[in-house]
Amino acid sequence: MRRALLIAVVVVLAAGCATMPAGTYSPAKSPNRTVVAQSFYRALQAAGDDPAHYSFFLFNSREVSVSRSGRGDVFYFSDGFAALPPRAMDALMAREVAHEVLGHSVRRNIVQYSITGAFMALGAVVPGLGVIDFIVNPIVVRAFTRQQEIDADVKAVEVLRAMGYEAPRRVLVEGLRAAPGTRRDSGGLYATTPSFEDHLAAIGPLEPSSEVVKIK
Repeated sequence: MRRALLIAVVVVLAAGCATMPAGTYSPAKSPNRTVVAQSFYRALQAAGDDPAHYSFFLFNSREVSVSRSGRGDVFYFSDGFAALPPRAMDALMAREVAHEVLGHSVRRNIVQYSITGAFMALGAVVPGLGVIDFIVNPIVVRAFTRQQEIDADVKAVEVLRAMGYEAPRRVLVEGLRAAPGTRRDSGGLYATTPSFEDHLAAIGPLEPSSEVVKIK
């Protein structure tokens, strides 16, 4: 049993060593460098984090996509993300920063590998029982991931408000509509993202449409 748990701990540590996306390049080579940098640092400051602890790179992709290093201190933004309108970029940036300050990557890894370790330990006692991990783990982890997406929505509203937006919920919805993955409805036990309706429910009632969305 101790051996199984030790293996699980080693896997958790290894999970922190994520590789950079293909086509990664220095933001200095992109005309969108300034707008991405401003959004990035403003979101971190609004979330109460220190921008000096983070850095970012861009990578070649027309899709709207963001990824992070295993430790979370390096962000990778796609060219598609860098080309977003400012408000949509701020909205999605606020969500990514929310994931970071809430410690979602670490917590998800702990859940995933704790389940694996438990089934490995059980498999050492009852041969063959460890196979159940391949069925249970994805269901539990993806349900956990869906809830993290909802939690990031709620936190992102706070971040956007701190960034100076008077109608942060409407700005967040604008950003969600710009991200292909959130426009599609999801469902089922193996879905990793909530449905768009679930996003809207988490955000809460939108501000009056007559309210001007602006940055202080």
